[in-house]
Amino acid sequence: MVPKTRAAAAPVSAASRAVKPRAGIAKDRSPKRSSKHLSTFFRNYKCSGPDIDPLHFGLLQAVTALIGLSPSHTVLYPGCHRHITPSLFYPSVTYVDNYAKLREFYLDPAVYTWVQENKKSPEPAKMLYACQNFEKPLPAKFGGLQSFDLMISASAGIISTVCYDYLKQGDGYLLVSDAHFDAKEAFLHPEIYEPVAFWDRNSLQRDTTRFNEFFLVATKGDKSKEAKPITMAQLEECKSGKPRSKWSFNESAGSKEQSRPLFFLFRRR
Repeated sequence: MVPKTRAAAAPVSAASRAVKPRAGIAKDRSPKRSSKHLSTFFRNYKCSGPDIDPLHFGLLQAVTALIGLSPSHTVLYPGCHRHITPSLFYPSVTYVDNYAKLREFYLDPAVYTWVQENKKSPEPAKMLYACQNFEKPLPAKFGGLQSFDLMISASAGIISTVCYDYLKQGDGYLLVSDAHFDAKEAFLHPEIYEPVAFWDRNSLQRDTTRFNEFFLVATKGDKSKEAKPITMAQLEECKSGKPRSKWSFNESAGSKEQSRPLFFLFRRR
């Protein structure tokens, strides 16, 4: 069943504003100069010396090469926490998270300055932060329905079907992990999303031919042991919090954690 279309974005109370750099900050990229907020990012995403967020940096570079980049490219990142790596690649990123302490992080001039100094896009970085639950409509100042080119769903729950109507229809992309089964959610809504590609966890090689094999399961007790595409009922088992050992099915070899791709890319139909 297609999720209900979100109503026109009415203003919702949210503490947010565009981040602006403070004048006079020296251009020193070393962590020792950075604020405690930037140091937390370095620590959480294993940034060391020239290596910035090794888990996601190469992935975002590959995604950028695939879908292209323009000065008007806009990104929505619901459930972002302190993950600012997307701003190194995309000119305008709207970060959404209801954790109130993140407000100080996104309004820290040192964070913005570091992004400006390390970004790969030639355009000045625009970073917006909305302190709210991503299930609530975004205030219009952050962007309306069908206004974003890319949406990122990393590990904040089900975002693909909650926020899909912010993506441009026919030309908006969803970059999604399956950490909280959101890639499965997108896969089970073909009326909304078209599979595009995935990236190998280790080599970051792009693959467009074996997409379906990562969503195959075998029902327990089925003597044929035939792997079939996961169903909505089986997905609900995953989301229920029930231990994997109690599921009514087994994941196929390709869908297990050790071999599952880092992220999947879908296009909104």
